[in-house]
Amino acid sequence: MEKQIDISSLAGNILIAEDTKDIRVLMTYYFESTSAKITFANNGEEAVNFAKYNQYDLILMDIQMPVLDGLSATREIRDSGFKKPIVALTANVMKEDQECYKASGLDAFIAKPIDTIELYKVLEFYLPKRKGESINEADKLEKKRQTKLRLASAFRERLPDWLSDISLGIREKNSDELSRVAHVLKGLGGSFGYPEITEMSANIELLGKKSDFENAAICFGELEAFCKDII
Repeated sequence: MEKQIDISSLAGNILIAEDTKDIRVLMTYYFESTSAKITFANNGEEAVNFAKYNQYDLILMDIQMPVLDGLSATREIRDSGFKKPIVALTANVMKEDQECYKASGLDAFIAKPIDTIELYKVLEFYLPKRKGESINEADKLEKKRQTKLRLASAFRERLPDWLSDISLGIREKNSDELSRVAHVLKGLGGSFGYPEITEMSANIELLGKKSDFENAAICFGELEAFCKDII
């Protein structure tokens, strides 16, 4: 897919509104092989301020963020006169969600966990192309390989902390914290090659929102058992 699109030719300035540090690191990896320049906003309010005073060719907007959510931020950015594309980053891709995104001023969406093929298709559609020779293919692939290994290792090292936080949320019956941590892990698992983690975390997130701590504990036991073979 990368060879077909020629990822290294994709250029332009991109604003990525994403509050989760680990997903920001993952997005940095995805963009390493391009010629695009990326800027991160930690929440919707920052994204609005960045968009008002800087020129971007594309904005990638997480929907669930603190301070100001992605939909509200998109509406404010559109009201300020921003005409370039804004694409949602979201785990919610039901038809009614998509209609809501469009009504809020979003042009498209990329589902979480992020699929690189879908991401690169969006980038190819919206971004300008860099002129000149492409980056050496062998160098590009080696750089991506090394970065992927480093990120995968970092993900496995962080797993015990996420599991501990989920366990604490269940023990303390803290539905907000339980749902928050499970949501983060849901968005990351599949991106690192563990769709099982995404699926189990999604179930825990849903149970957390319902304050169903008994069943959340059962699902967490399954998640914990699966992760023991990874850590």
